[in-house]
Amino acid sequence: MSSLPTIAQVNCVVVGTTGSAGSDPTPPRAPRSDAPGVLYSLQYVRAFAALSVALYHFKPTFVGYGGPVGLAGLVDAGYAGVDAFFVLSGFLMVWTSRLEEAPAPFILRRLARLYIGYLPIALALLLYKYFTLGIQHQVHQPIEVWSSLLLLNPDAYTAIIFPAWSLYYELLFYIAFAGILIAGRWGFIFAVLLALTAYAVVGWSGVLGPTQSAALLNPINAEFIIGMALGNIALQGRLSRSQAVLAAPLAICLIAFGCISGQTAWRIVWFGVGFFFLYYVLIYLELNGRMWKLALGKHLGDSSYAIYLLHIPVIYVMQTTGSFDRILSVGGWPLLLAIFVATLLVVPSAFHLLVETPLNRGARRLIGQALGQRRASTAPDRPRSEAVQAMVPQAACDGVVTIGKRASTDAQTVLDTA
Repeated sequence: MSSLPTIAQVNCVVVGTTGSAGSDPTPPRAPRSDAPGVLYSLQYVRAFAALSVALYHFKPTFVGYGGPVGLAGLVDAGYAGVDAFFVLSGFLMVWTSRLEEAPAPFILRRLARLYIGYLPIALALLLYKYFTLGIQHQVHQPIEVWSSLLLLNPDAYTAIIFPAWSLYYELLFYIAFAGILIAGRWGFIFAVLLALTAYAVVGWSGVLGPTQSAALLNPINAEFIIGMALGNIALQGRLSRSQAVLAAPLAICLIAFGCISGQTAWRIVWFGVGFFFLYYVLIYLELNGRMWKLALGKHLGDSSYAIYLLHIPVIYVMQTTGSFDRILSVGGWPLLLAIFVATLLVVPSAFHLLVETPLNRGARRLIGQALGQRRASTAPDRPRSEAVQAMVPQAACDGVVTIGKRASTDAQTVLDTA
């Protein structure tokens, strides 16, 4: 008796090849489970995105301590690191799920990583604020504390760590992805309709604040779907050299337009689609053996979550302890910038190695024991093609960008040799 397909096979059903008019569609290829699990190029992107966000948030402090405005202006678009993370998250959910045997352990491990990397930092910063400012200052209201700790607060101004507003969207995406895998096509559609009805009723009643109401239907959520579309295209082996050559200038133009236009509603188009094309090029190059594999770059990519969350506590602690003033008196703004960047690399790296990694390892072990799961090779799963197809249908993958409209002959060679 043959085994049922796993999540890996499910993900690639989404992006079947569409034949020409009047011809029969080409059956989708099965995904390659031996494709590299770690893509170094995307690790470099993760590190760069996290550092960009950190320097963007450091800019007011840097200028306030006498740093040149022109130099600080180089990170004016550093906020786009969030868009890079959202598209990348959608891609990685599809790319990494191909190695999983069932949706439950996969989703639980992702949720564990989300909270494990966040909670120790949030709690430590909260305690530090209370000890330095005093409880009488009411640093955060109780509702703000609990909603922040549970990642249910999309308001950057009331969150314990204000960049953690983006984790609210990550959490929504994880829940939606789990619903797709578990409920199936019609179950997921019914759940979405039910959720929208409940959302309309609750929103009309005024229980949800304007921030939560706006976040649920924020267009920025589409960036996760853009990333999922790329993940399916990559797993189908539909990456080609000619399309990568076309994607490179498109990525440069779109991301440049995004940097010029600023934080407008068009950022979803400029950055969301722009990062789609950028990742297309990078993934093609790496699967074709044309990417340097740097251990330091991979480590910084692994530490990117810690960099993203820790840079605000680092700035806050250095300010409240007078470290910035002492550094400035010794070596001026160049030394201030150098020490901040060095701290930004060392502290998150240490946190990742000493705290985040051991806790994640323990969480994976506990989840495996609780669910009694085996390795993917010994635990076949039930088919879920309809479930994933409900989220990213064929039309979406071919319609979001025309780069994935046809299969190319050299793409299969790339995956065969990966």
